[in-house]
Amino acid sequence: MKEEEREKSLLEEGIDDLGRMVDGVAGRLLGPGVTSGRFDPDEPVFGEPVDQAISELGAAFGRVLMAAGDQLQRSSGEEPLEADEEAETPLVHGARSFVRGLTAATSELLASVATATTDEAAPLGEE
Repeated sequence: MKEEEREKSLLEEGIDDLGRMVDGVAGRLLGPGVTSGRFDPDEPVFGEPVDQAISELGAAFGRVLMAAGDQLQRSSGEEPLEADEEAETPLVHGARSFVRGLTAATSELLASVATATTDEAAPLGEE
């Protein structure tokens, strides 16, 4: 019997199911662009209530990250970017906003440390 003709073992079927579930969760949280192509947003992964809960959890966490990131950006004097709701999920937008906020805050912190270091390095009486 050829390799293609044999039936899948229970282990192989389990691995395929696990891969489908991982793709389904990743697709719901991060969008279909991050999956291996097996994600169909109209096809349930675990069942409607669980799939909805996963999506809502991702959106809620995304809103928390977005609020924190937007505040970090504003406190650093930058204007937060608007979400592109068609192109990215709330979790992805929140993560990007948070990273932009951390980057802005880190840049501001490094600039103040560099200024403080430069001021300390100046000889006495030359300030």
